[in-house]
Amino acid sequence: MKKGLVGMIVALLVLSGIWFAPGIGQAQAIATVDYEALYEQGVAEGVIPSADVSLETWVEANENEYKQVYQDGLMHR
Repeated sequence: MKKGLVGMIVALLVLSGIWFAPGIGQAQAIATVDYEALYEQGVAEGVIPSADVSLETWVEANENEYKQVYQDGLMHR
């Protein structure tokens, strides 16, 4: 389940058109993510099952678990 959520987060970031310019700090770029809009997009596209995962749960998982995984992935590009 966790691997699936990481995949969903990465896919949603790519699909939403969030691209990080080389000069922007990673922490600053991460701070500008609109989690509610991404969650709603994921629900609309059928990627996030809203009946099983609330917005609050999804945001908490992103902030507490997957944010660091994503930042680590940016460093290894």
